[in-house]
Amino acid sequence: KISNDKSLNALINKIKPNSGIKIDNGDIVTGDSSITFYDRDGSKKYPSIDIDNLKSNAYYIRMLVGKKISDFSLFDFYMGYRYTKINSGISFYPDNPLTRDMLKGHTIPNLNRDEKDLQVGFSYLLQLWKFTGEFNYEFNKIFRDADVSYLDISHTVDASISMEVTKNSLVYLGGKLMMQQFNSDIPYLYNRYTKTQFDHKYGFTKFGVIYKFR
Repeated sequence: KISNDKSLNALINKIKPNSGIKIDNGDIVTGDSSITFYDRDGSKKYPSIDIDNLKSNAYYIRMLVGKKISDFSLFDFYMGYRYTKINSGISFYPDNPLTRDMLKGHTIPNLNRDEKDLQVGFSYLLQLWKFTGEFNYEFNKIFRDADVSYLDISHTVDASISMEVTKNSLVYLGGKLMMQQFNSDIPYLYNRYTKTQFDHKYGFTKFGVIYKFR
């Protein structure tokens, strides 16, 4: 949900350049007209652009080749192809006869689309004493339509180390670094209006305990 005046005006200008519509402190302004909405209690209702019903379905195939380097280490190389169908709804709030009349002729485009991508990556596992270390790198080349082709690659690094505490339990610590944020991880966040927001790094750490019942 986008409700900040500055962000709303930037998005409205992207959707329909030179529409003459702008948001000023929650008021919808067009030409010499200004509309302010209130709820039943008299509180001001601020307009927003809502992106909802987000969904993606992916179908993929992957080929992996592994080689045991020693009794303590394993190297894997893989390649894959993925086809993704993406659904994203976008609407203007509040939706009523006044706003529909104001937006007449300015229909918000459909954000649904399909995309394809190729993945190439490798992983390395090393076990020493009670410790196990894992490292994975993946490169994605994404094939998108021209209007969403601003960023069509991604690099991802995922690593962790775990320590055996007992025969049935271990603790682990790891992290993931995405050089192009969620560009290839969450397809429905990327669209023609958000495509310039993914060219920066994003990462997180993780830790936990695993227990095996046997």
